[in-house]
This record gives sequence, C-alpha cells and structure tokens, in this order.
Amino acid sequence: MRLFYLKLTTNKSLPLVGARLLHAATDFINMLIIAQLGVNALAASSLIAITAATILLVAWSILFSIPTAVGYAYGAKQCAEVGKIFKSGLGLALFSGIIASIIMWHANFLLTLFHQPPNLIQLTIPYFRILALGIIPSLICVCFNELVTGILKTHLVVLWRSITTPLTIFLSYGLVLGKFGLPKLGIGGAALGYTITYWGLAIGLIIYFSSAKKYRVYALFKKPWRCSYLKKLFSIGWPISVQLGTIMVAYTMLTYMMGWFGKTALAANQIIAQYATIVAMIPYGISQASCAIVAQTRARDPHAIKIAGFAGIGLSGIIVTLMVVIYWIAPEKLIALYLNLHDIDNSQIIHLAVLFLYLSAFNQITDSLGVGALGALRGLSDTKIPMLINITTCWLTSIPLGYILAFKLGLGAIGLNLGFVVGSALSAILLIKRFKFFKGDTYG
Repeated sequence: MRLFYLKLTTNKSLPLVGARLLHAATDFINMLIIAQLGVNALAASSLIAITAATILLVAWSILFSIPTAVGYAYGAKQCAEVGKIFKSGLGLALFSGIIASIIMWHANFLLTLFHQPPNLIQLTIPYFRILALGIIPSLICVCFNELVTGILKTHLVVLWRSITTPLTIFLSYGLVLGKFGLPKLGIGGAALGYTITYWGLAIGLIIYFSSAKKYRVYALFKKPWRCSYLKKLFSIGWPISVQLGTIMVAYTMLTYMMGWFGKTALAANQIIAQYATIVAMIPYGISQASCAIVAQTRARDPHAIKIAGFAGIGLSGIIVTLMVVIYWIAPEKLIALYLNLHDIDNSQIIHLAVLFLYLSAFNQITDSLGVGALGALRGLSDTKIPMLINITTCWLTSIPLGYILAFKLGLGAIGLNLGFVVGSALSAILLIKRFKFFKGDTYG
C-alpha cells in the first residue's frame, strides 16, 4: 500500500510540479530580463518580487481549500457537489480579488513605510499599478487549477501553463526592453506581460470548461449560482491564507531588513530568492497533489490516511535534498547567470550570494518537509493549528532571532538568513508531529 500511494503521489504531483516550475521559470527569466536594466533595477525587482508575491499568494491561497472539498466530494462520488464547490470558489475569488487589487495598487506605500530607498520605490510603482489589473483573472485561473487538482486531472494544469509561459516571456521581453516593435516600458512591462496572460488564460478556461462534454456532469456553469459552500471554503481557506501570508510577510520583512544593509545585500538576496523560488515549486506541487489524495483517501479508506500523507512528505524531502546539492558544489555557476564573476564591482555581491546559497540549502530541505506535512493536514481540513504553528515559528523564532543575530550580534545579512533557517526547521518538526499524532476520524 505504501508503494501504491508513493506512485500515486508521484504521478499526480509531477504535472503540478511541472506547472509550478514553469511559473517559477517565468519569474526567473523576467528577473534576468529586468537585470539588463542595471543594478538599481535588479535591487528594485527584489522589493517588487517579494511584495507582489505576498499580496498574490494571500489572495490565491484562500482558494487552496477547493481541492480539499472537491477531493472529498469526488472520492465520495458526489459529482453534483463538485460544481457547487466550484461556484462558491468563484464567489470567494471575486471577493478576495477586489481587496487584493486595491492593496496592490497602493503597494508602494508599504515600501515607504519600511524606509526603502526612494529611488527604488519610484521604479516599482508602474509594476504594482499594472499588475493590480490582472489579479481578478489570476484568481479565476487559480479556481480552475484547484478544481482539476481536486479531481486529480492534474495534467491539465501543466498543459495550460506550458502555453502561457512562452507567451508571458515573449511579452515581458518585448515590453521591458522594447523589442519586437513593442514599446519600452521598463520594469512595468513585465507586469503588463503577466496581466495580458492572466486575462487570456481566464477567458480561455471559461470557454473550455463551459463547452467540454466530459465536465458537464459537474454542472460548473449551470444555474442556480448559489454559493452554498462559501462558508465551508472560507472556513478551511482563511487559515491557509493567513498561514502562507505569514510566511510571505516574514520573508518580506527579511527583504526589507536586507534593504537596511543597502543595494548589495538586496541584489544578492534577489539572486538567491530566484533559485529558492524555483526549488520551492517542487514541494508545493507535491503538497497540492497530497492534499487531494489525502482528501479522497479520507472518503474512501480512512485507515490509509497516514500512509498517503507521509508519501507526500517523504517525496518532497528526498527530491529537494537532491536539488539543493548544487547550492553547495557549484554556487558561482548559479550566480554567473545574473552577474559577471570577473567584474571587480560585483565581488561583494558574489561573496554574499555564495554564503546565502549555503544557508538556503538547509532552509529549503526543512521547508520541503514542512510543506509536505501542510498538504497532508490540508487534506484532512486541518488548517487552523498549522496556521498557528507557522505564525509562532515565523514571528517568535525566525524574525526575532534573525534580527538579534544580524543587528545585535553583528552577523549582518548572514544573521538574518540564519534566523530563518532555525525557524523553518522548528516549523517542520511541529507540523510533521501534528500529522503523525492526529487521527483521521478527528476531521470527519
């Protein structure tokens, strides 16, 4: 049975991991494009990336409750309920999308509040304003992502991501640098590339799912449009949103504190953040599949819940460990994609980035285990205690310890990252124990 769930988790998570890697690759390439505008643009992109990602993830993650509800309904062969859950998800998407759009439009005020360099803040404003216009369609896309994850049709996610990725990169390259006859918009061009793609994908998915015969059994677009599962989705989803938001806010604080050390630390941090984001897509993709598999197992065979969940946790840890070995054996080669290693002006950034990579490897291994546990717990509708665990470890361990090490004990930017390594390890231990010692029928 263990082998069955390991194979199932692997097969269903691979498309999700692939889709997330494509998304991360888009961000990665966009940062390479922006880096061609100069060091100031690269430093500004560090502020943009973490701030925009925090706002988007908080808005998106409230919809991560959809696979839990859909997976259970699908496992219990209640097809009509799947459509009701999806409609409720769209209602939740519209609500959170309006709020997130307003926040994104005014995101530059957050940077001012945390005393970031004024010249860098000015570079971020066009990006935030343009991206705000793409948030609602992005949430519609997330609804469809979570729907097909819940019914384990995960191959569709990587299919449409493989279509949108080259389009986004083409638009960003053209609009940032003024290529292919497109206007040169600088950093804001990358945001416009995302926004156009989100709108196009959302419209395309609505057309496809409303016309495809094999999805009619779920009555996704049939009346009545009652959001009968709205309360349930919100109840499961808001702790996920707060939990992931807490993590992102913590890393936003890390980035802002890096800004206190100047643009050298910010630029080094942004380089490492790009690689960390790519690797993080693996456990998050596995976690998505694990959530749906545990939810379906809960409906069909509650005695196998632990086996199903630990398959995801183990798979996450093994794959990420194999991935981050390159951080230790060839850090300069990774940094060379962003900076000229032979340019004396880059020596300080390179030195700092190498040290950041060493620490990031440990951080990502422990984080992968914690993320795997979160997916399994989410499949059991257990989201509130994991939220509290993450809030506690972030705000009572990672941030204060990082601050003390950096500013009180004089370890500088390295100390900030070290605090987060310790916090991530503690969180992983507590989350795995939470899943291990809880009974499946507790969530019945």
